[in-house]
Amino acid sequence: EPSATPTPEPSATPTPEPSATPTPEPSATPTPEPSATPTPEDSPTPTITEQLPTEDIPETSVTADITEEDVPKTGGVDTNLLYLLGTGLVAGGLMLKRRKNDR
Repeated sequence: EPSATPTPEPSATPTPEPSATPTPEPSATPTPEPSATPTPEDSPTPTITEQLPTEDIPETSVTADITEEDVPKTGGVDTNLLYLLGTGLVAGGLMLKRRKNDR
């Protein structure tokens, strides 16, 4: 026959009551009065005037008679060559992408 062991009753421990924290009363600090500072409407806007020296610019008698033949040529490259090069690079890139995807 199994021995019957009595199960102990749970002890009722008293729960401590929460202590009330005293709230400090508000202090009677006087609020500062608004200061009497001048508003922008009251003060005049300062205007700054600066005198720049004016000199007479001498007139010249040189005229610009330059034509297109007088201007030196720069080493410009025809744009059609650049378009062909760009198109070739795009086509080569697409072919490489296709090969990579086929693997």
